[in-house]
Amino acid sequence: HSFPTRRSSELGTNLAEDIPASGTVGACLEAVDQGVPAIAFSQVGTYQTQDRVAWTASESLLPRLLPGLVATLNDRQPILNVNFPHLSSPDEVLGTVVARAGRRSGAVRVERRDDGNSERFSFFYDLLREDRPAYPDCDIDLALRGFITVTPLNCDLTDHAGLEALRSNLEFL
Repeated sequence: HSFPTRRSSELGTNLAEDIPASGTVGACLEAVDQGVPAIAFSQVGTYQTQDRVAWTASESLLPRLLPGLVATLNDRQPILNVNFPHLSSPDEVLGTVVARAGRRSGAVRVERRDDGNSERFSFFYDLLREDRPAYPDCDIDLALRGFITVTPLNCDLTDHAGLEALRSNLEFL
């Protein structure tokens, strides 16, 4: 296997409700579809910090974490989602934790942008939502507090708990 030595992580988080929209996680889903387990690595940062992102911690810690992470991959656990906190030094990282995917609180703001061709359009730009965790000890909460978060993912996006309720609600059809 060959791994990049610089910028080993994507800039931008794959945390909370961003996970299903992530191209990095999407690539992992495609890899698993081809029988290859995969790990998504991301660096916490926002559009406001892109020019100032400190990659030192993730670049330093990723080579140490990678063998252990790879060893956990198997058919039952084919995808890991790893997010590095926005910290300047590996010594500032509080540790590595396994965390569930979380949610942000607050609404996504809509912003009008010029597309460069004098045409106007509106779109939802999730990075304009404040990174306020909706509940404690989830991936976004822990990453913002300074932990490397590892979230196991699965290709099955089914809400298994909701299957029976939906079946009974749709019996009338």
